[in-house]
Amino acid sequence: MTPSPRWTGPRLAERCFVPPLGAGGAGDDVVVVANFSAVSLPSLNIGFPRGGQWHVRFNSGAKVYDPSFENGDSFDTTASQGGKDGLNFNANVGVGPYSVVILSQ
Repeated sequence: MTPSPRWTGPRLAERCFVPPLGAGGAGDDVVVVANFSAVSLPSLNIGFPRGGQWHVRFNSGAKVYDPSFENGDSFDTTASQGGKDGLNFNANVGVGPYSVVILSQ
């Protein structure tokens, strides 16, 4: 049975920020952070489905796609115990303006 994605947004409506989360088994979870605003979010604290190290796999705001992009200050992060957005773990994530960041374990 394929798990359904979990949608935890919108939150921070003034910046049009929505964090959808895929809900799979261990090692299958993917966190997608989308920023539909012109404001960079350098250290946004959001909920994660599992604790531990999470790696940036894709950053649409990276300079490799366009030299005028800011890179969005995206970074690998560690999710720690503590509920957020209806999930049991939380971590800080950086996402640039009009960008999408995808993280996985």
